[in-house]
This record gives sequence, structure tokens and C-alpha cells, in this order.
Amino acid sequence: MRPRLIWKAAALIAVSAAFAVAGWCQQVKERQRDTIASSILSTWKNIENDLVSAADAMPEERYSFVPTNGEFRGARTFAQQVKHVACANFAFFNEIEGKIVTDGTGAIAFGTE
Repeated sequence: MRPRLIWKAAALIAVSAAFAVAGWCQQVKERQRDTIASSILSTWKNIENDLVSAADAMPEERYSFVPTNGEFRGARTFAQQVKHVACANFAFFNEIEGKIVTDGTGAIAFGTE
């Protein structure tokens, strides 16, 4: 009776392992189908989420914060850094899309204020 129980347990473990390996292989196949664009988009979304979360978490009255401990001469305020990232992204994607954006005077606006 005991050997039969051992065989049943071994069979159950083998079947469970087979399903686990099959599931893992399916996940690997799905990951292999990712394109470069989808990989970059995933990373981009994570960075966007981090930046927007930081901007949302910072109280409005603290947007003028500039680090002072260490060598930060000429560092941007928190507000200037958020604006810089937004403007730079705007400029990067306009460049990718082949758009020419002017600043209203006819000069090309690079968007990296």
C-alpha cells in the first residue's frame, strides 16, 4: 500500500512540474515576441510614472526646492527640472516625428528650457 502512495505522489509531482515548465515556456515565448518598441515603451512608461508621481507628491509650495547639501551650484529648482524633462520630451518626439516647432518668433524652439 505504501509503494502505491509513493507512485501516486511521484506522478502528481511529475504532472505538476510538467504544467509548471509548460507555463514557464509559454511566458518565455511571449517575452521573445516583444519588439524593441514595446520594450522601450515599457521602460518609458515606468519612467513617466516615476516622474509624474514625484511631481504629484511634491507640495506646490516646495516646487522651488533646490538641493543645497553637496556641490549643486547652478542646479535647477524642482519645478525647473520637471519643466525641463517635459520640454525635452516634447522636443525629442517632435524630432522623431519630423515636426518643426517655432517659439512664436519664427525661431526653432528646441524645448529644453
